[in-house]
Amino acid sequence: MYTTIRQCCRPDDVRDIAHTTDEHFADQLAQMDGFVAYELIDCGSGDLFTTTVFTDREASMRSNELAAQFIAEHLADVQLERTQAFTGEVLVNRAESNVLELVHA
Repeated sequence: MYTTIRQCCRPDDVRDIAHTTDEHFADQLAQMDGFVAYELIDCGSGDLFTTTVFTDREASMRSNELAAQFIAEHLADVQLERTQAFTGEVLVNRAESNVLELVHA
């Protein structure tokens, strides 16, 4: 498995960003081959993180293209600045069964 972690500086309207992401991106991402998981996290400090998990590196890297397209099409009017992105192989993981419960913004 491979995870991509993206960090963005966010404006104050994180709930609107989350809603737009839930409505226009998350399901599209979930339909990609190799998809495992996606999360959008508000750290409350002006930083917004997303994690995407795929079964292989190639699919994880393709998700970067989809994310860039989504931002250009749906969040162009928001002052969203991607500051960092990392992709790496997952070496250890654990998950509770409730991690599969959908959260909608």
